[in-house]
Amino acid sequence: MSTSVVIFALAAWILGRILSWYLTRDWEKYCAKVKTLVFPRVCPICLSAADEAMEEESATRQTANYVIARKLEWWRASVPHCSKCKGRQQRNELIGVVAGGVCVLAAVVLAPPTEPSLLVFVYILFGYPAYIVASTLQKGAVFGSADAENMMIRVRSKEYFAKLIRANATSAATEIPLANNGGVWRR
Repeated sequence: MSTSVVIFALAAWILGRILSWYLTRDWEKYCAKVKTLVFPRVCPICLSAADEAMEEESATRQTANYVIARKLEWWRASVPHCSKCKGRQQRNELIGVVAGGVCVLAAVVLAPPTEPSLLVFVYILFGYPAYIVASTLQKGAVFGSADAENMMIRVRSKEYFAKLIRANATSAATEIPLANNGGVWRR
């Protein structure tokens, strides 16, 4: 495998990260406490009543680096969606996977690997920008970076953002901390 293929694959990955930022740059940003996070029961895309949920994941973070392994952590939450928007989002994810696969195949055809090795997996990076565009274009909420207590959420709709803030705004008098840092019980 030539060095130029690796460089172009890394450039494609960087392009995917830039596209992800560009598509969500004007969205509202909400820093949520992950142990007490509550999503409103409305769809973040069309603001209709939510009857299903979609799993979202935050960005991974490295919490330990051992000699032979790394420990990665991330947060996962179910975001309420209406069935129509959930189906549309699943379709977009599939389109992203197919478009990314086409980009990977095009890269393999245009610059075939010279020898079999694990570096062949670098070709997967060529499909990343297509996947990012297709899967992010019509989302209503995107999880960003996170740590042990907080997570950044980008929200497209200002109305949903206001509902998210209202759903998570509680006074200290109505929250009771649970033992062993197990979160908060709300009255």
